[in-house]
Amino acid sequence: MKKFISICLCCFLLLTTIGVFAVEDDEMFVITQKPITVTYNGDSVLFPDAQPIIQNGKTLVPARAIMERAKLAVDFDAETRTVTAAKDDFSISMTIDNNIATVTAGEVSRNITLEEPARIIDDRTYVPIRFIGESMKVKVNWNANYREVVLIDTNEWKQEIAESSELLTMLLDMPAKPDQGTAGNFSGDISLGYEYKNLPADSGLPADTYLHFDFNVTGTDVFDGKNSGAFAMVQMDLSSIYNLVTYMTGEEPAELAPLAEKMMIDLDMIVDSEWNLYLKSGALLELLKTSEEGAELAKVIGDRYIKIPLSDLTGFTFPDANSYETYWEAFEAMIEADDLMYSRSVAELDQKIALYAKIFHNDLLTKTTRYDGSENWKLTLDAKNFTNIALEMLCLDAERSGTPLSEAEIAEHKEYIGNIAFQMTIKATVKDENLTKSEVLLTFDTGDVTTEEQAADGEKAPTLRTTGTINLGSSTRKFNSYQDKKVSIPKKVITLEELLGFSYADYQALNS
Repeated sequence: MKKFISICLCCFLLLTTIGVFAVEDDEMFVITQKPITVTYNGDSVLFPDAQPIIQNGKTLVPARAIMERAKLAVDFDAETRTVTAAKDDFSISMTIDNNIATVTAGEVSRNITLEEPARIIDDRTYVPIRFIGESMKVKVNWNANYREVVLIDTNEWKQEIAESSELLTMLLDMPAKPDQGTAGNFSGDISLGYEYKNLPADSGLPADTYLHFDFNVTGTDVFDGKNSGAFAMVQMDLSSIYNLVTYMTGEEPAELAPLAEKMMIDLDMIVDSEWNLYLKSGALLELLKTSEEGAELAKVIGDRYIKIPLSDLTGFTFPDANSYETYWEAFEAMIEADDLMYSRSVAELDQKIALYAKIFHNDLLTKTTRYDGSENWKLTLDAKNFTNIALEMLCLDAERSGTPLSEAEIAEHKEYIGNIAFQMTIKATVKDENLTKSEVLLTFDTGDVTTEEQAADGEKAPTLRTTGTINLGSSTRKFNSYQDKKVSIPKKVITLEELLGFSYADYQALNS
C-alpha cells in the first residue's frame, strides 16, 4: 500500500510540472515539456522564429536574438560557416559543428574547447548559451523547475549607473576596505511626529493626540588598516510611549519607567577582519537590571563584550574583505555566488537599480570646486521628483505582488503623494576621488490626511499628520598613529549563543 501511494504521489508531481493532453479513448497521451525561456537582467528574450533547445544536455539558443540582446553585432559567414559576435574590442567566433571557439578581448585571443558546438538546426544558427554568457562575464543560472535560463549582466547595470549618476558611481567605487587607516566622527538627529485629530471616543485616546520620537547620536570611528572600532552616545526621547500607555491603562507602568525621561545609551562597537561584531554598553546593562530576567542576563554579561557574527544579523555570508577592492566588486561577488537567483529576483533588482539611478541622477547634482582643489557635491530631490519616483515604486511593487494598480488607484496615490512636502539634500566633499565629508538632510510633512472615509454624524473625520526630519553627517581623515589608537580585539567576550543558551545559574555552575 505504501509503495502504491508513493507511486501515485510521484505521478501527481510529474503531471503538475509538464503539459498533458488527453485525446479520445483509443489514442495515447501526448506529453510535452514546458518550453525553455531565457531572461536577460529580468527581461524576456524573444525568439520569433526558433526556440531554445537542449542538445546533449546543453542548452542551445538562436544566436542572433541572444547576442543582439547582449548588444553584440552578429555576423554569419556562410562560406566558412562561422558565427561572429562583436562589441568594441570584444568578440566571439564560432564555426558550425566545430568544438573550438575563439574569444578576443583587446589584444588577447584565446581558444576554448566547447562541450557542445554551434549548430544549424532547421535553417537556424544555434549557439551554447552558457559559453556565450560566461565569455561575456555574464552570470548564467538555470532554473530547472521553470526551465528558464537566467542571465545576469552586472556590467550592464554598472554602465546604466555610470551614465545616470556620478554620485552613486563614486559611492560604489569606494574601497570596500581602504589600503590605509582612517579616522573620523559622525552625528545624527532623527525626529518623527504623529499628530492625530478628531479621534473617535472609542479609540481610547484623546480626540487630539500627538506622539513624537527623537533620537540623537554622536560618535567617533577608526579603521587601523585591519579592524574597525566606533564609540557612540545615543540620546532617545521615547516618553510618548510611556505617556500613551499610562493614559490607556490609568497606571504608571514600572517596567516602562526608563522611557519616561530622555535616555542616554553608550555603544562601544568593534568589527574584526573576519566580520565579527563586539558590542558593549553600560547603559543597556543597567536597563536589563530593571527586570528579574534581565538582571540575570546582566550578571552573565558582566564586563564582557558580546560577540556576534555579522552574518547572523544580516542573513548572508560576508565574503573575504581582501577578495575585492570596491563595494561594487563586493556586490558582483554576491551575485556570482548566488546560483538560485532566478528571473523574478533579477527583475526586481533591475528595477531597483533603475530607481536608484533616478534618485541620484546627474540632473539633480551640482558641483563646485573649493580653494584646496576639493569639490563640494550637492544633490537635491524635491517634492516633484519624489512624487514621480515614489509613484513608480508603488506601481512596481503592485506588479510584483500580482495586483497591478488600476488607473483610479494610481490617481489616488498620485494625489496623496503630491500633497507631501518632501525634500532630500545630500552634500559631499570629495578630494582626490575620496569622500572626506558627507551630510544627508531629509524632511517630510504629509499634512492632515483623512484616516477614515466617513465620520460619524455630526463629527469631523479623523486625520493624521506625519512629520519627520533626518539629519546625518560624517567626516573622515587619514589614520594618524600619534593621535589615533589601533583597535584592540577584546579578550573578555561572550558569544550570543552562550548568552541566550545559559541562565546565570548555569553560567555559575560552568565556571565553578
